[in-house]
Amino acid sequence: MVSIILPNYNHSGYLQERIESILNQTYRNFELIILDDKSTDKSVEIIEKYRDREEVSHIIVNEENSGSTFKQWNRGFSLAKGEYIWIAESDDYADLTFLEKCVNQLDANPQASFCYTDSYFCDDKSEVIQKYKYLEEATSCCNNMVYDGKEYLYHNLLRINFIYNASMVVFRKSYIPLISDFYISLKASGDWSFWGELAALGDVIRVNEKLNYFRQHQNKVSVNATALKFAYIESVKVVIHLLHVLYPNSADNYEIDADIKLLRALIIKHKNKNLAFKLMDVGYLKKTINRIMKFEKLHSEDEIIYVKQLAKELGQIYSYAPIASFIYNSFRPTIRSIGKVNEPKLTPKSTN
Repeated sequence: MVSIILPNYNHSGYLQERIESILNQTYRNFELIILDDKSTDKSVEIIEKYRDREEVSHIIVNEENSGSTFKQWNRGFSLAKGEYIWIAESDDYADLTFLEKCVNQLDANPQASFCYTDSYFCDDKSEVIQKYKYLEEATSCCNNMVYDGKEYLYHNLLRINFIYNASMVVFRKSYIPLISDFYISLKASGDWSFWGELAALGDVIRVNEKLNYFRQHQNKVSVNATALKFAYIESVKVVIHLLHVLYPNSADNYEIDADIKLLRALIIKHKNKNLAFKLMDVGYLKKTINRIMKFEKLHSEDEIIYVKQLAKELGQIYSYAPIASFIYNSFRPTIRSIGKVNEPKLTPKSTN
């Protein structure tokens, strides 16, 4: 059985398409848990139309907004009865064979912690668009690939969150108690942390088909989080957290407080108010980080306050993914010293 958790906040314009794409899945052994986080649009009105469907096991509308989609995830986990879980984000939708193909792979690979498919990117009118081409291109060699989870974490979840949309994943419920609560504390990057920890617990399956439709629009949690300036700071914390997950016995070799790491990466000698705009140049940012990494500590309380403010400003300019890549690269000598000396290309354990 699959427990489908549908967390929603103000996505009334996409809800019916999302729910219909769930209820019409070719795989039929599932329950649908709908969680609304006190939406202010017509979401609840739409949700109530499905209350009598036998597939719907729970409809919960919060009396107060939780402030975090990851708290909603956790609530859904506590209600789930299935062996597998699919977090079906309320603004996305799926191919009708999505569950069938993911469940088949998880059944065939009991050592796997999760399975994901490739995705189409679509706009607010459900028209497919091209975005982040390097994430969209499918591999022609085979239909499905099984990777060692820790290898996958090392290659695909330290530099960037390659599992860029929760709707593309089905995972085993039994692994949830083994995952820390760190992801719940985050506003923007909790999914990145969650998938990283989950990958470390078992194999990772990639279904080499585009069976998920990842919607791009302005009313997204990820867009709002960046606007709220959380993404930059959290990306640093997640990279450090996942290093601890990957190398738990070598923590003393790279233990660096996340806030200090962030500040080191942003300390600027000249307190120029326009500096944030200069950092829009990627080359300049990389050089700045490399130079600042040489500093051992902050010099004054005023400098700490200034740099924290600058960090917030940068959160409006950059998405977390490329910044995290820069942070990861600054860690690379340390990673090599405590882990792999070489970085072989990620290759699947098996294909079919």
